[in-house]
Amino acid sequence: MDTTMVQRLRMPRALMMMAIAAVMMLVLAACGPTLNTKLTIDDKGAGSRVISLVITQSDMESIPGGAGVIDETIKANVPGEITYHGMSSGADGATVYNFEITFTDPADYEAKAQKLLDAGGVDKQASVTLTLPKKPFAEGARIDENFTSADLLAWTANALEAKLGSDTVSASDFSGSGEVTVALPGQDEITDQFEPIDAGEASQYGFTAIAVKTGGIGSGDALTRTITYTLPADSYARSPKDYDAWIDSVTPDGGKAEKSTDDNGDTQWVLTLPEGDAQAISAQTDTALNTSGTSLEVTTEPDSENPLRSTTYVTDTLTCSTICTDSGVIRAEHDVPEGWEHLTESGVDSDTGKSTVTYSHMVLVQDFRATTTIGEVGGGEVAYAYTFSKEDDAKMGKDIAAWVKGDSRAADPKRTEDGDTVTYTMTFSGTAEQLAGDVGEYIGADGPYGTGTITKSGESMFTTTSRFHTSFAAPRQLSENPPAASTWTVKLPDGYEAQPGTVSSDPKGKTSAKGSSVSITTTEATSSAPSVTGEAESRNWVGVIALIVLLVFALAIVFAIIALVRRAKRRSAQAAPHPAPNGAQFAGAPMAAAGVQGPTGSHAAPPAQSGMSAPSAPPSPHTGQYPAQPPAQPPAQPPVQPPAQQGFGPGSHTSVMSAPTPPRAPRS
Repeated sequence: MDTTMVQRLRMPRALMMMAIAAVMMLVLAACGPTLNTKLTIDDKGAGSRVISLVITQSDMESIPGGAGVIDETIKANVPGEITYHGMSSGADGATVYNFEITFTDPADYEAKAQKLLDAGGVDKQASVTLTLPKKPFAEGARIDENFTSADLLAWTANALEAKLGSDTVSASDFSGSGEVTVALPGQDEITDQFEPIDAGEASQYGFTAIAVKTGGIGSGDALTRTITYTLPADSYARSPKDYDAWIDSVTPDGGKAEKSTDDNGDTQWVLTLPEGDAQAISAQTDTALNTSGTSLEVTTEPDSENPLRSTTYVTDTLTCSTICTDSGVIRAEHDVPEGWEHLTESGVDSDTGKSTVTYSHMVLVQDFRATTTIGEVGGGEVAYAYTFSKEDDAKMGKDIAAWVKGDSRAADPKRTEDGDTVTYTMTFSGTAEQLAGDVGEYIGADGPYGTGTITKSGESMFTTTSRFHTSFAAPRQLSENPPAASTWTVKLPDGYEAQPGTVSSDPKGKTSAKGSSVSITTTEATSSAPSVTGEAESRNWVGVIALIVLLVFALAIVFAIIALVRRAKRRSAQAAPHPAPNGAQFAGAPMAAAGVQGPTGSHAAPPAQSGMSAPSAPPSPHTGQYPAQPPAQPPAQPPVQPPAQQGFGPGSHTSVMSAPTPPRAPRS
């Protein structure tokens, strides 16, 4: 069945009929069988094609064995797609051999015709285009074929030639076409026809364009599909209720249809089908296109050179012959994952309605992070981390690890999981020379390897200002599979703090600086590596130590002054006279020397040794003179012990001490 939606280029009907008539006159002038045809089709597309093979009496006389031999040969070779009803008598003694092809719809008719063409060795692809009166898309009926009854009975001619010999019967003898009658629904019989049949009149008011868009391919999720119908404004104006009702009738449960007007004023409907697998989507599309045989096939093959690259083939089979005009176009569209590259498109096959689109795609790197740690004396550490979905890792984990490692001789990448993602990290560390070799081998290029430099640019008493610069290098993997997002981070040595207002990058990205880390983030797929420049501050420990020394020295001086003052006060206190208790007039005279009774009893001073005098007080530090000596004291008298007094409570007593008796003055 002809499913192309592109209008055919046809020879003007009158000119074509004249040409065919001229050929038929030559055919009829020759001897040989005549083929009469009657094609009948009802309003459902079902019908029959009756072919009568007529051999005149004179021609039959030249055939050995006569009509019976032909009848037996036909019965022995008749294909299953055609029914042989036997032979009958015709006018003027002719013999008629009767055949019939029955079909349920144009597709069935086309398929049976193809089988008969193949049986007869006819190199032709059968095509049947039938337009039936179907509201609101068409009025009237029309049939268009590309084969003849002689083509359909070529197997008969070949069988008779093989049976009777080419001298008696030749396949070319069956080329004579006789009467052709066509009966279409709603029209009178058409008798002025020639073959191939192109008969009937129909006015088309169908869609001029249909776009079938399928989503969810390659995602592992359920498939989605939308069908967009475009109808000229004048066609819609003829019967808007019929078109709206038809759209409603093909909208499945769970689906929806939305109507709008495009920029050209044409009416459009977008029909959204419910999610499902390929089989469910195809069945719903059959209904939406008023056809059968819709299919969707998705196949994926790995790339032999790159383990993460695959090729996916998406094949659609779509037709809209019963709802589109002859010039209407149906096309397949696909909503594929980000990063898929559209390689080729076969276009729609006019005979099968198939179209195949080829895509190439990589397992997507969801996130990429490069981290450079700058060492104090050169060298440091460089790490490259690639993040994939856990779903992709489950399918291709070994291939992903091999791809991340590349040609490096370093250890295998470290694998870590976080939620729905898996990260593979390659880490290199060492001196500047070691990094140059290891990272250079990994990225596969010469140049800076992301170790970076940091140099002093100024200082104050407490702060040192340094300028840092890092030129990152992108691994070769990023050129094959640019990540959806990437972050490039510089980590400064301990003690350095980046100054956010001084950081810049080329190319520019979103910059953030916190503590000793500076990060540049890009949110678009790219394999470009930035360079980062900025300033950082650190402690000036020389100034800090000098300040500490000064503080210690100042504190030492303060403590020394305090010590001297305390010493001076102590000496002054020692040199100053102290009042004696109970009227003693000189310092240093013990209370016992005067016979003073202490809290625990009376103590008398021991008598002075003969020949020795009591020690004198030291000279005053202010006058340099010795203080006046008190007069000699008489011997101490025994203290008078007062009687004990009773206390105020049971079992208690209170001791009462009498005041010491002042010394008597010596008698003169």
